[in-house]
Amino acid sequence: MSDLFGDFVADVRDGYERAAPQLARWVEDPSDRAALDAIFRFVHTVRGNAGFLDLERFERLCDGAERGLADVRDGTRAADGDFVKGLAAIIIRLGELADAVEAGVGLSDKDEPGLVRALGYAPIERRQPDNASGESVQRRMRTVRIPTEQFEVLAS
Repeated sequence: MSDLFGDFVADVRDGYERAAPQLARWVEDPSDRAALDAIFRFVHTVRGNAGFLDLERFERLCDGAERGLADVRDGTRAADGDFVKGLAAIIIRLGELADAVEAGVGLSDKDEPGLVRALGYAPIERRQPDNASGESVQRRMRTVRIPTEQFEVLAS
C-alpha cells in the first residue's frame, strides 16, 4: 500500500476513534452542537481526503452523511432516530472500507447506495472511467485548500 493510502487509512481510523464517542454523545443528546460539529468534521475530512485520492466509494458515502449533517446543523432537518441510525451505519461502513483498503481486499458496494438513501438523499452518481472511449482524456481538476501561512512556507 502506498504511503498516501496508508496515511488515509490511519486518518480514517484516528478520526473514527475521535468521532465515535461524539456520535454516542449526540445519540443521547441531539442538541449537543459540539458533538454534531465533531461528527461533521470527521465526515467532511474523510470526504476531502478521499476526493484527493480518488476513492469514490468513500466520497459517495460521505456525501450523503455530510449533506444530512449540514441540514441538521442549519436546522432544516431533525436528528431523529432513523437518521442517527443511518449515519452510524455509514460511519461503520467507512471503517470497514478503510480496513479493506489497508488489507488490499475487495468489499462489495451493493448496500452502500441504500445507506445513503436511508438518510433521505440520492447517492451521487459514479464517475465514468476517464478513458472509456480509448482516447486520452484530461482528468478533472482538483483543488486543495491550505492556510496562507502554510502556502508561504511551501512556496519558499
